[in-house]
This record gives sequence, structure tokens and C-alpha cells, in this order.
Amino acid sequence: MSEAQIDRALTISQRESIEAQQWQLYLNTLAQMGIENWLQKRAPELRMLSDRSLEPCQLRIGNFRVHLIATDELGADEVAISQSAIESTFTPHLYVLVEVLEELGQIQIRSAIEQAQLVEQVRSIQADGETYWLNTELFDANPDRLLLWLRCLDADAMPTVAPTASRSSIANTVTQSAINVGLWLNDRLDQLAQEFAWILLPAPTPSLEMRSMRSPNEEFNRVLHQLTQQGRINALPQARGGYRDFQCEDALLRLYAMTWKAATDSEWTLLLVLGAQPGATLPIGTQLQVRDAEQVLAEPVLHDRTQDYLFTQVIGTDAERFWVSIGFQNGATLTLPPFTFIDDAT
Repeated sequence: MSEAQIDRALTISQRESIEAQQWQLYLNTLAQMGIENWLQKRAPELRMLSDRSLEPCQLRIGNFRVHLIATDELGADEVAISQSAIESTFTPHLYVLVEVLEELGQIQIRSAIEQAQLVEQVRSIQADGETYWLNTELFDANPDRLLLWLRCLDADAMPTVAPTASRSSIANTVTQSAINVGLWLNDRLDQLAQEFAWILLPAPTPSLEMRSMRSPNEEFNRVLHQLTQQGRINALPQARGGYRDFQCEDALLRLYAMTWKAATDSEWTLLLVLGAQPGATLPIGTQLQVRDAEQVLAEPVLHDRTQDYLFTQVIGTDAERFWVSIGFQNGATLTLPPFTFIDDAT
């Protein structure tokens, strides 16, 4: 940051009469300036939009609302965030942790977290007055992933928790931040699945289709035929699936998901198939990772061109969540909203 920017941050900080608040306002302003400089160098196509009604810790980057958590405690294991920052009517899509190296006039983007995930973590934390202390390990520690989110994700479709949600109502609100594939068995998509452009497919009929150009349904049935013939899956007749197309890291991707559940079983199965859209190829090194709340369950990687898709399946108990991430050889990773299975009757 330039000396002029630092002087400007000092001037802005004087708007506060309380000394402690002056220092935080100073850090927030430096963090905002540093983020703007970072974007100009790394992603000039992403613009910070001017809005005088916002605080220095509140940014608009394209269609995204971003809340900066600025700190001068470098490498700390915990970071403080106020209750007002969580319940603000600004309702950010992302919280970004920024370390301010004030003496050097520099910042370091340490990590980021989606708003819905942050609120879910707050549910289990005891507030210290009006402040929550969050473990920094909860944040995604790769700044390149922040760029990936800003470039690839649809801000309008990213789930957020209502800013007026009280601590007692947060649990019900956050549930909506997962895609309920249990509804798929009844030929329904929940709001989140619709917002993320998931498309339901007809009931699967695994078959080997030899045409060069196939519909998404025909392509998925071809893959199901191969997996069934190889003995890798044994889907029930009532299984239902859907797919979503998206572009990320210059790759044109298509993700299929299918679910089923035995009538007498409390467990459900989620099958995932990651391939490329017609006319495109899946990049070497692409990884499909699935994890639950405790650990990574599967992470197949595309190693050579003899593969044209990645697949995995996981089994969960009722209402258990699975997070799906797509990683690339350059280290970039995109995490999708989690999948869960909740019976329509519940």
C-alpha cells in the first residue's frame, strides 16, 4: 500500500471517538485497500463496487457481498468476530480473514469461509459477551480458492442465513443450505437445488448407447451401464438422479448425482459422477472429493486419458451431510453446497 493510502486510513480512523474502535477502523480500512490492490493484480476483471453506505469491512466484489475480518495478530489460532457482524443486514456471502502488516503497509489474505458455514459453526460456540472466537482452521486457508469462488460461483445462488436469525432459530435456517436429495425420489427439487441449476433426470435405465452425441440422460445411462457391468454399483429401481453443468478453471464440467434408499434401511446412498460437457475433456489431475463432518471419505483423481469421468459413492444415515469438492492440478478447489437426505414426511 502507498503512503497516501496509509494516510487516508489514518484520517478515516479519526471518525471514531473511542481509541480501540479507531484502531479497528484503521485496520479495516487498510484491509479494504489491500484487497483492492490484490484484486487489481490477480484478477483485474473482478471489480470492487463503490458503496458509501457500507463500512470499510463490507465490500461488494462483482455480485458478491464480502465481510473482511481484519486483524493485526499474525498467525493467531483464533479470531474474534462480533455478533453484529454475523447478524448484519448486509448479509455477506463470504467472510475473509485478512492479516494487516501495518508497519510494512501490507496485508496477507489468510483464509475465507462461506457465510452459511460460519453461522453453522457459531451454533456450537459460546459467545464471550457480544463476541465469538472462531478457530482459524475452520476457514479455507488458500487465497487462490477465494479467487476461484469469486470467478466461478453464482453469488445469487450461494446460500446465506437470514440476518435476523436469532441463536435459537439458526439451526432450522442453516438446514436450508444443503441440497435435500431425498426429494428427488418424489420427482422434486428443493429451492437450493433449483438455484444451483440442478436438473432432474428420468428414472435410470442403464444401457450402452453408442451414439457420439448423447443427451445428458443417455450419457448418464451409459456410465451407469459400465459401472453396473463392472460390479461397482447396484442401484435400486427407485433411484433418481440429476445433473448440473458449470465452468471452472477453464474446464467445462458436468456433475451427475444419484440417490436411493431401501425401504427397510435407515441408510441412503449418494452416487457421484464427474465428467465433461459435450465437446470438452476432463483435465488431467482433476479430483472429486467427498467428505462428511469428520473426514474425507473418497477422493478419486483423473490420472490419464483412458478415463472420461470420475465416480464415487458414499453411504450415510438419515440427514447426514456430504460435502463435494472438485480440485484441479494447480491446487484450486471448488466446494459445492452439501447433500443430505431427508424424507418428505419429515
